[in-house]
Order: sequence, then C-alpha cells, then structure tokens
Amino acid sequence: MPPRSARRPSALLLASLLSLAACGDDAVSDPPLDSSIEHYEDSGETFRVTYDEGWMAFDEHRSAEFESGAPRTLRLCGLNDPSSVVADDETSACVSVRFDKEVLGAGPVTLAVAGDAIAAPTDSFRDITFTPRKGHSPEILAVFVATGCYGTVPKEALTQEVAGQLVLEENSDTRVRGRLVLRSVGKTAGRCSGDGAEVALSFDVAR
Repeated sequence: MPPRSARRPSALLLASLLSLAACGDDAVSDPPLDSSIEHYEDSGETFRVTYDEGWMAFDEHRSAEFESGAPRTLRLCGLNDPSSVVADDETSACVSVRFDKEVLGAGPVTLAVAGDAIAAPTDSFRDITFTPRKGHSPEILAVFVATGCYGTVPKEALTQEVAGQLVLEENSDTRVRGRLVLRSVGKTAGRCSGDGAEVALSFDVAR
C-alpha cells in the first residue's frame, strides 16, 4: 500500500467532523461543550475531563503505549493527584484507539474519528461497543475516553460521542509517532465518569 500524506489537524476539518457526528437519527442529545475548537491547535499538550465542578486536567505521569493482544490498541493516559500526602484521591484518564491491523506499518496517514462508544457497566475497558458515524475512517475500530478512581463501578451503560482526527506521521513496523486531537461528549467509561473530554496529545511509541 503506498503511503498517504500526513498533516497536522485542521481546525476547520475538526469542526466539520464534529458537525457530522452531531447529525443523524442516532445523535446523542448532549450539545457540544463548545461551538469552537480552534483553540485545540494552539493549546499544546492537553488532556482534560469535565465534571459538575469544572474541568479536571490529567497532566501528571503522562504515558503512551500499545496494548498487547488484539485488536492492537494505542492508549494515551494521564493522572490527576490533588495531594501527594492524601491516599486514594487520584483519578486517572486514558483515551484508547483500536486499530485494524492492516493500517499499522502501512506508512503515514491521517484518519478521521466520528462515532459513539458505549461502555458496559463493568470495571473493564474492554467491553466497548463502537458505532461509526459518517466520515469515520474504517481503519480505526474504536475510540473512547475512560476514567478510573477508587469510586464505585458504574451501574448502567455509559455512552459518549467522539469526534476528531488522528495523524500518524510515522507508521512503520517498529514505531508509531503522531498526534491525536479529540473531543468526547457524554459519559466517559469506567469509574468516576466525567461528562466529556478534550484531548490534544502527541505520542511516539514502539510497536
């Protein structure tokens, strides 16, 4: 397969993706958190989740890794720890991208994200059902944001709408390097579920 050109996320394209994701009979009822996402371009590295009290940033202990097994999954994570002297007050957040195995190692590529992710009421992030929307790149099998803490396990399924763009600037048999710019609206998967997330993260991961 010949390599496709990779480029930085375009604010106009991302806005279009969010508009597409909000259309259709299966659209979630929650409105976008912000009508403009142009600030994503200039915000640098961002990973935050919104709660009733406001935004929570996950700037500590950032990590990026490929999970073993199938489907191949890229996980980008961060931690929020309000006090280093208080036990069990931490909250973690991860965004997971599940790939069709054929796209990995095929060269640079820009992929669109648009769909709904439903997490079953369990303590595992593997039980996710993803329904793509118009414009979603089929090379991505699922995308979702999950949070974790010492709270209780959800008692019902949690649904989030996701839209954005994934740029793989390097996509070889040994390494994947690029940038994910994403917004989710709706309940994040896992414990201490938030009401949405904003992600703008670069990564460089060995396969």
